[in-house]
Amino acid sequence: MSTFMRAGGIGTAKGFDCRDCGRPAWVWDHRYYSEPLVVEPVCGPCNRARGPALDIAKMITDLKAAGIEPRRPPVTHDGWLVAALDAFEYEQIMCALEQTRFNRTAAARLLGITFRALRYRMERLNIA
Repeated sequence: MSTFMRAGGIGTAKGFDCRDCGRPAWVWDHRYYSEPLVVEPVCGPCNRARGPALDIAKMITDLKAAGIEPRRPPVTHDGWLVAALDAFEYEQIMCALEQTRFNRTAAARLLGITFRALRYRMERLNIA
């Protein structure tokens, strides 16, 4: 299966044929979230038929290579996922703030978000 590597803005896939059915392509589909610039041209119906792209096998391989043993938490409805994501976001924001000597503009740039988004997240997570 061939792929197209495109740097910069991807835009539409007009002018390419769908990788699955051969009809004119509408969009670019990336199967691997860990490699967002590896994309394939597909038409809308084939894109919907492909479903969500989760490269679970690659994620598990990367975790194991980093020395982290993946585990499956129990499925419950007690909000553990929200708490875990908030804790992770808190750690990342604090790390960026420490690296930039608490310069919020530079921290937002380091995190790849806008200053306003950083300020909103800091308020939500009670970071002064």
